[in-house]
Amino acid sequence: MVTEEHGNGDPISLELKKFAGSLDADYACDKMLEGLDKGQWIIIPGAMAKTTTFFARHMPGLFGSVGLQLVKLTQRKLARA
Repeated sequence: MVTEEHGNGDPISLELKKFAGSLDADYACDKMLEGLDKGQWIIIPGAMAKTTTFFARHMPGLFGSVGLQLVKLTQRKLARA
């Protein structure tokens, strides 16, 4: 499914997803199960996802600006192609 998305997906969405990072499904499931065993209500596996969540919660202005800059950069790349 991920491979298909990379081939057919929206380029802007793909750039934003790269920013947040991706994990191997087995690793992510293991971390989610560990979190459930600990009784955690919110489980965010992966360092990049945790960093992204931190900035979105604590610095929403900066987070929005970075996201907007990624969108603009990707639009410029697409316009040149």
